[in-house]
Amino acid sequence: MFGILFSLPAAFIASSIYSAVLTRILKHWAHLEKIIKLPSIFILILIGIEVLGVALIGTLKLRLIVGEAYYPIHFVLFVLGVPALANLMQVQRRFPILSKWYVTAMICMVMGFGLVLLQYMVTDDLFGVDGEGTPGNRVPVDGDGVPHEQFNQLLLKEFFEPSL
Repeated sequence: MFGILFSLPAAFIASSIYSAVLTRILKHWAHLEKIIKLPSIFILILIGIEVLGVALIGTLKLRLIVGEAYYPIHFVLFVLGVPALANLMQVQRRFPILSKWYVTAMICMVMGFGLVLLQYMVTDDLFGVDGEGTPGNRVPVDGDGVPHEQFNQLLLKEFFEPSL
């Protein structure tokens, strides 16, 4: 619980510093705007797809569909999500108020909080509440946290075969 609550001020402070530094960098090297814009959009689109996938079909089925790369991809999106949003807010020109560091920091804080909650949910679903348990509390995992092949077979049967 402390970690979740601590994420709010941590995200605000980190986003404030990042936005201030990015603003100064972009003043000197404006050509970097084009370089950071497309990857930032791509990252935010992937986060949106992941959130939709988790909401519509659940973490376990999404992991089955994506494969073993799901958790590393999820973690990279978790780490890069807030900076990607801050990048886009700093390079956009349509609404100048969004480029102010304090507005960027507040919006990024909300996004960061959402990503922390998503991270907790995905980790609990894949690895159990203690982080070393069983995915979905059903079968054991290998030492690296990857579910056994039998777990994949269980998911295939549970999600893709009609129940009677």
